[in-house]
Amino acid sequence: MITVTSFYYFIFLILGLAVYYILPKRLQWIVLLCCSIAYYFLAATGYTLLYLIFSTIVAYVSTLFIERKRPDEGNNRLLLWVSLAAIAADFTVWFVIRGGVILE
Repeated sequence: MITVTSFYYFIFLILGLAVYYILPKRLQWIVLLCCSIAYYFLAATGYTLLYLIFSTIVAYVSTLFIERKRPDEGNNRLLLWVSLAAIAADFTVWFVIRGGVILE
């Protein structure tokens, strides 16, 4: 397990920053995403990593849907329901994992 105060985290941070600044700006977000997922994988359980991936996919898909429907008028209620459904899905999975329903 890696913690923020460990030597391994310092090495991880230095390597992540080096790769981040070497790559062009249009690819830097990928480095941040990969480093975040790697840190959660190293610092937490496998369930936390699954939650992170699930949460990322839900946020990405709901954001794409909202962006495509945004120019249309009269979609405010639909967009609200999509947003609430995405938040509810994330919280439901989080409560299942943290609530002990999924035991390690």
